Amino acid sequence: MDGCLATLFLLFLAVQFISQHPWETLVALALACVMIAYARQGRRAEQQARRRQQESRLRAIRVSNVDQMTGVQFEQYVRHLLTNQGFTVTMTPASSDYGADLIAKRPGTGSKSAVQVKRRKSKVPGTAVSEVVAAKAYYGCDSAMVVTNSYFTKAAVRLAQANACRLVDRGTLTQWIVSFSQGEETFELGAKERQGRPGGALADWVTRRRAERGQKLRAHERKRTIERELARLEADQQAERAAEIDEKGLG
Repeated sequence: MDGCLATLFLLFLAVQFISQHPWETLVALALACVMIAYARQGRRAEQQARRRQQESRLRAIRVSNVDQMTGVQFEQYVRHLLTNQGFTVTMTPASSDYGADLIAKRPGTGSKSAVQVKRRKSKVPGTAVSEVVAAKAYYGCDSAMVVTNSYFTKAAVRLAQANACRLVDRGTLTQWIVSFSQGEETFELGAKERQGRPGGALADWVTRRRAERGQKLRAHERKRTIERELARLEADQQAERAAEIDEKGLG
């Protein structure tokens, strides 16, 4: 009861103040609205800056960084890579995923792929293909895919060919990462955003020059990355051939 009386008394004082000082009240309300709008705009700007910072960090990742990720981190990163490839991607439950870590949909076509993600140091065996093919039926998908930072065994390749399962090995993953890293210039101001700003023509020229330099640097980095990956692949193949020769010699 005392609380209700206190509230009524405060309301009575507020009404009295507004009736006696209408202009001051309007000014105070206007200032409050401006401050609230400014605070909201600041929060939105901070959120956008954090999103851009996170996107920049993701785009800066190279294939060598992937090897240091945990399994969950690699799944989340592959989700970004698939999104960059034009898919709409959702993650399956962490437990009881029935053999698929991601579901990738191709907008406009209705096609849907069950995706299993494998971060490994050794080659991915055929069991990964069997699991994702089973998951394809469970999730009502029309295709299956296995993505890895490594390579696949011969048995996995044969099984994938028999079940129309797409295999994305380290070589293809490197191409995806390079394509994803090339999206950094999307944060540059667009032509419409630059219109009406002082020095618009100069700003356009500077932006173009920066984009050209960035493209050259990325092309050089891409070439070096591919050369390193090809050298590693050749070394792996040589080691595999040497192991086969040793096995035949022992036999």
